[in-house]
Amino acid sequence: CISLPKNAVISENSACPGVQARNRDLRIIQTEGVEAWLEQTEYHLRSLVETVMSRMKRIKERLSARKFENQVVEFAILCLILNMNVWIGMPNREAKCQ
Repeated sequence: CISLPKNAVISENSACPGVQARNRDLRIIQTEGVEAWLEQTEYHLRSLVETVMSRMKRIKERLSARKFENQVVEFAILCLILNMNVWIGMPNREAKCQ
């Protein structure tokens, strides 16, 4: 899904599945708001997946092992390091009861 422009209008009488999906998304945005559309379409998940894949491609470019088996191990280690860095950067959240 690509976010719709603010001045988008519903296309009438279209049998095209893409236009029908766009109309459905537009109706949700108009009636329930953008946040509801994002949640219902799980749009944020696509963004997260694209970010992870971009990172993986960058890591892949840096592999130094020649044999495929060693590259698999090296890739797994780099993924662990990446996950640790993400985990370290997460804020500590504590519930505050009053």
